[in-house]
Amino acid sequence: MNILECCSLNKIFQQGESAVYAVRDCNLKLTAGSFTVITGTSGSGKTTLLHLLAAFEKPTSGTVMIQNRDIYRLSEAELSNFRNTEIGFVFQSFHLLPILTAEENILMPGAIGKREVSKNYFWELCECLKISDRLHHLPRELSGGQQQRVAIARAMINRPKILFADEPTGNLDKNTAGELIDLLSVSNKRFGQTILIVTHDLGMTDIADAAYHMEDGILRRVK
Repeated sequence: MNILECCSLNKIFQQGESAVYAVRDCNLKLTAGSFTVITGTSGSGKTTLLHLLAAFEKPTSGTVMIQNRDIYRLSEAELSNFRNTEIGFVFQSFHLLPILTAEENILMPGAIGKREVSKNYFWELCECLKISDRLHHLPRELSGGQQQRVAIARAMINRPKILFADEPTGNLDKNTAGELIDLLSVSNKRFGQTILIVTHDLGMTDIADAAYHMEDGILRRVK
């Protein structure tokens, strides 16, 4: 079953008198529970595509359907609620609130949406991501890899339909990045989480169910 489908998606930016296609006629389908990777160099359009799929930016043309809902036909209030409850997003730069502990950062989306979080799921998630012993630490007291794991737990705490990740290993050393990739693969299988990652790391395609490459705004399947 397809959980996400985008059709003829375009994003055009004007630079003076020139039109620049950041995303050009993109078509993509994600199966529920799948692990998908999109590779590409900086400036290829992959982050713009991810932002379009996650409803952070509006396309110039085309549609994005998530669970048969056209997300760009939602009102601003509906879209805000949709982002908080139906999708999770992991940023390259973590975006943890410095004055909150790891646990408080993780639970923040539930507090914003006034949703009760299962304690069992919370502990299972933290144990899966190997951060259960760091929950009372502030972000500055955590390593880069630990901060990224907290960010992933925060993105998953509301049990979103899809987890989007933008260069999740970009700020990590090689060993830590490898550990994080393995943990994402485990969480995908353990929780049935649909995951879409954009990255410049070609090695990440090895663990993916499906892989795409993006160049000059054009997406093509490679696996």
